[in-house]
Amino acid sequence: MGKRRVEGVICLGLVAAVLLLYGQTAWHDFLPFDDLGYVVENPNVNRGLTPEAVHWAFTGAEHGGNWHPLTSLSHMLDVELFGLRPGPHHLVNAGLHALNAMLLFLVLNALSGARWCSASVAAIFALHPLHVESVAWISERKDVLSGAMFMVGLLAHTRYARTGDKRSYGMLFAAMALGILAKPMLVTLPCVLLLLDFWPLERGGRVGWWRLVAEKLPLFALSLLSAGMTLRAQTAAATLALLADDITPVWSLVQAPLSYVAYLRDAAWPTGLAVIYPHPAIVTPDRLANLALWAGAAVVLLVGFTAMAFRMRRSHPYVLIGWLWYLGMLVPVIGFVQVGVQASADRYAYLPMIGIYILVVWGTRGLLGGRPQARATATGVALLILLALSVRTMGQVALWRDGVTLFSHTVQVTERNYLAEFLLGRSLEDRGALDGARQHYERSLEIRPEFRTALQNLGGLKLDAGDADGAEQLFRKNVWLSPSDPEAHFHLALALADLGRSEAAAAAFSRALEFDPTHGGAHNNLGLEFMKRDPARAQRHLEQAVRHRPGAETHNNLGLIFWQRNDLYRAESQFEAALRFEPANEIIQRNLKAVREASGSDR
Repeated sequence: MGKRRVEGVICLGLVAAVLLLYGQTAWHDFLPFDDLGYVVENPNVNRGLTPEAVHWAFTGAEHGGNWHPLTSLSHMLDVELFGLRPGPHHLVNAGLHALNAMLLFLVLNALSGARWCSASVAAIFALHPLHVESVAWISERKDVLSGAMFMVGLLAHTRYARTGDKRSYGMLFAAMALGILAKPMLVTLPCVLLLLDFWPLERGGRVGWWRLVAEKLPLFALSLLSAGMTLRAQTAAATLALLADDITPVWSLVQAPLSYVAYLRDAAWPTGLAVIYPHPAIVTPDRLANLALWAGAAVVLLVGFTAMAFRMRRSHPYVLIGWLWYLGMLVPVIGFVQVGVQASADRYAYLPMIGIYILVVWGTRGLLGGRPQARATATGVALLILLALSVRTMGQVALWRDGVTLFSHTVQVTERNYLAEFLLGRSLEDRGALDGARQHYERSLEIRPEFRTALQNLGGLKLDAGDADGAEQLFRKNVWLSPSDPEAHFHLALALADLGRSEAAAAAFSRALEFDPTHGGAHNNLGLEFMKRDPARAQRHLEQAVRHRPGAETHNNLGLIFWQRNDLYRAESQFEAALRFEPANEIIQRNLKAVREASGSDR
């Protein structure tokens, strides 16, 4: 079989393996963890590709403190092509991961000429369960999309290094720019390219290191620009300050080396993987001294291996390159600058772990030397390992089919995971299992009593169950914890209104509008509060409600106030608008019929 044909078979095998493992995601749901905010309930995304949405993607798309317009555009394209059916969205992720595995093989083969080592690294990358989170979670489109740009950039750099072709450098620059627009993780790409210049390209002696650094200055400029945009997005979303009181710089210094070792452990023994690993500073703050000792041991291990790899740089350069690839690519997400509540995340290992795969595969070849029998044995062992990884990945992918399954598993394999408890409660609430939802909200609050989202959701359950007093207590605590949050004031107002305390409710709704003048819910409820005693004021609020939260309820309420003020033409128009949202709503149908009869309309 010819060389090209063998490489083609390897590429097809990688693609087929990925699609076999991840094909089951075609029947998976959207998750109530970012998928709703990123796609389903995001009005800028769930309408597909529109000029307004494209403008928003570049000027206002700051999801959870991230700026990734290319990722937002890809979600819009999915909606344009497939609507809001989750299966095709999942399969696009799987397809991108298959593409990344194939490109990784082509990159490593082009760099080194070691076909089977390259295929082995690509196969581990394709099949390892540590990467399931990046593929099976629609919200992690940014991982697989930026990964594709990363691979294209490596291919372009390989061609540029070999030929000096400026068009290849232009492709490299474009790939990095697009990758950064998908996820800022690619800020480390110039450093990875310098590592590859050392091995296997061996450009240092021929070109000179100062020149190699100089040729990458435009790429480093992209990294700085991306860092600035990310800082701006995180500041706007308040994610950097979110946990300042819990996660101190000391905690960050302790957790970082522990996370480095944790990723290595999970790569070697991928059991107990979870979507959320809560930061110990939040759930077990009394363990700082004990964890500091473990962190010290981790630092010794990391420094020791780095020193050993450096000494081996001439005889076994792939050890140093793979190790520094791993250490360096994790720097932006290892926790020195903490964003979010996680101690670590499987998705962060998507590209960094390639360095470890290179180290292991080339290191194994180096240990075996040219002994055919040893290589044959190693090949058999490698195939068994890949089979074991595939079986483990198949099971891990199945856990991502819906929120209840995923978060039930997460609660089981982690300790004191208040966020997973909350998300399990939310998933159960979406299913109508309200008793189970309440139990998990309460468990979340036992672990972290000041967790505001759990307070709000548990209060909502109590309010719906007729316990307005209990809801008021929870909502008041929420207001106390975050006095400038409009949602906290809004939900307190709902409880007060349910208790019949109209003036206090109106004051709380007004307070919500002080912090968010566009809060459609507050405008709607104030309109209802003033409907009887001040119709003109009620109309002003309901017009704002329709403007900021158009829907059957708001249009119907505005129609009622127009009807009350004998403006029958505009009342009819609002009832018609309400029916466009809920055509089968019998109450709105009766309102429309009655106002038409009153106005003598013959429609």
